[in-house]
Amino acid sequence: MEHSTEFLSNIDMVVGPRGHCRWPDAVKAQIVAEMLVEGASVGAVARRC
Repeated sequence: MEHSTEFLSNIDMVVGPRGHCRWPDAVKAQIVAEMLVEGASVGAVARRC
């Protein structure tokens, strides 16, 4: 899988009244898919988001 942040370019993230972010399901699925790549780390994926 290619490591890319292209999927983040057109997201509609919602910020609630308390400042909590709500990520669209498609973005959450992409993040999970990136974590399934052998050798992926949470920190590396988080920095790309």
